[in-house]
Amino acid sequence: MTLPDPKCVSDVMNLTLDAVCVVGENGVFLSVSGAHQRIFGYTAQEMIGRQILDLIYEPDLGRTLEAFGKLIQGLLPPGFENRYRRKDGSIAYITWSARWYKDKRICVAVARDVTEERISKSPNHDAAVAMHTPVGGNTWRLSSAPPSLITPSGKTVKLSTQDYVVLLALAAGNQQLVSRRDIVQAMGKDFLEYDQRRLDSQIWRLRRKVEQATCEQLPITTLRSMGYRCYEEIFIQR
Repeated sequence: MTLPDPKCVSDVMNLTLDAVCVVGENGVFLSVSGAHQRIFGYTAQEMIGRQILDLIYEPDLGRTLEAFGKLIQGLLPPGFENRYRRKDGSIAYITWSARWYKDKRICVAVARDVTEERISKSPNHDAAVAMHTPVGGNTWRLSSAPPSLITPSGKTVKLSTQDYVVLLALAAGNQQLVSRRDIVQAMGKDFLEYDQRRLDSQIWRLRRKVEQATCEQLPITTLRSMGYRCYEEIFIQR
């Protein structure tokens, strides 16, 4: 039996509307097909070597970890669904079919974007559309008097003093990585004595607060253990 040319196989994978990926047991992308950029917004170069958990919409993180454990045990049925944060900040509903290869310690998975279907079935259609639409247009604004964040659509979210300080540090980063140390020091804390989990929890609560109040996504991404990055401009109003 003659095996197909690997390049031909790769070309066929890149033609599929669904995204095909290979993930290692440590949760890192090893290979992705061309559809990943259409669905998630990231190029193959940006995806490979990245933790899949970095892209998962925070409320779905726990059950996704549980599902991955079931997959390794061969107990996960096809059709598992969770949500991911695209590069543009919008949310995508993804349905997965996956298989774990015990001998190679890898997972081969197919991701299908079902976002439009889920939005059309949502009882609160307008809010769902806003949540899953890329953030763009106007600039986010951070005001100090009183401490508040104004979204691109003009909605205002009141902030605690500490939330304001954290966002101020991120906004001053000009869409570049801001280290955990820089944020902790901006809060006036000792980095070596500060519990890093508190910072992660604060960022998570801040994202959730903005989302619940405005149905808009706070444009902050976690860069593994290094820190955080604001991927859209936040204009600072003194």
